[in-house]
Amino acid sequence: MKNTITFTVLGGLLGLALLLWGCSEEYDSVSSKTPQLIFDEIDAEHPVWSPLGDTIVFSGGNGYGGDLWTIDPQGGNLSLLLTCEEVDPPAYALYPYDYSDDGYLLFTGGLYEVYYLLPGGKEPVYLFPGSYPTVEGSLNGNYNIAYLIPEKDGIYLSDIHGSEPQLVVEGDFIYGIDWSPDGTMLTYIRGIHLGQSDWDYELCVYDFTTQSEQVIYDTGYAPKCPRWSPDGTLIAFADQYYPEPGYDYPMHRVVWIIPSEGGEPKRITNFPYGPIDSPGVSWLSWSPDGKWIVYDLITSELWKVYVD
Repeated sequence: MKNTITFTVLGGLLGLALLLWGCSEEYDSVSSKTPQLIFDEIDAEHPVWSPLGDTIVFSGGNGYGGDLWTIDPQGGNLSLLLTCEEVDPPAYALYPYDYSDDGYLLFTGGLYEVYYLLPGGKEPVYLFPGSYPTVEGSLNGNYNIAYLIPEKDGIYLSDIHGSEPQLVVEGDFIYGIDWSPDGTMLTYIRGIHLGQSDWDYELCVYDFTTQSEQVIYDTGYAPKCPRWSPDGTLIAFADQYYPEPGYDYPMHRVVWIIPSEGGEPKRITNFPYGPIDSPGVSWLSWSPDGKWIVYDLITSELWKVYVD
């Protein structure tokens, strides 16, 4: 009887080891930490971590974007920050994009109107027509807001003083702009039309000191939301992941990181985490200490993962 029990236990442990080995092969991950669901009380997307690290602002409320809300990094203390009716002109949805060093929030109303919000969630101010706004340094700096202008190609720089926009990066299909922490570079996605319905997509870095562009990753599918780590060594972005050949949902986006100078990207979140019918990650943001990334699963939930 003792030998039978010993064999059964060893067999069970071996089976468990094989099961875990199989899972690690199918869902291998750089991070050893399991992503944490932090918020699902209302439809939520587009999370942006505040510079102090004490709050996360996001768009939510109606399934198609919505008002601006805040939570703490653990997902508690839900608070309404700003409604669509409080901006001028009013918008059907507000989307947060970036904080300045002095705590001003850049956001868009609808698709093509850029605003900023004073620290403390008061007095939204309309800036100019545009999308994907990102700011370097304090908001009061000169030509430190990078953004896209509707019906114009490329990335432009401007400021809050009504300065004439300056074209800095040319291109007819660019999106997902973010400043490097030291203010010397921009990262973004460049789409290249190959003909008919075929496209190629490149994760790029533009260096202002050399006035040159470097492609650090080439992908055949449209990635989203490249974001520099606070120390400038990594860029996180959302891109597709095929868990296995023939998987029924090959277009899920998960979170990847890549060295900012280029190299092989590494996946730090797995799928499935969250609703199986979700297209996956749409937006992400680093914590100020560079230890966490918060991300959405489109129009539904907010998650965070520890970056080790």
